[in-house]
Amino acid sequence: MLKSFCENNGLEPAVMHKNSKVDYTYSVNMCRFNILDHFLVSGVIFDNGIDNLCSLHDVDNLSDHDVLLLSLSLKVECVKVAAVRHKVAVSWL
Repeated sequence: MLKSFCENNGLEPAVMHKNSKVDYTYSVNMCRFNILDHFLVSGVIFDNGIDNLCSLHDVDNLSDHDVLLLSLSLKVECVKVAAVRHKVAVSWL
């Protein structure tokens, strides 16, 4: 289902990237392990922006889901926004 959703929406699971070091994100009593948690990114970010993706297996985390850490390297440009114009009106109109 995830693969179909990604294909239909032009997205890529970051866990499939060559810089991903995710071994698992969910465990059942430390006996069964799966990758259930994901970052979905656009193709451009997948190809050019992912520096690192890893799961953090912290003993202090009481959840059976582990934290995913995604590091991106993106070129960001400022966009000039026009001033907002407010129209004064009575609130009950």
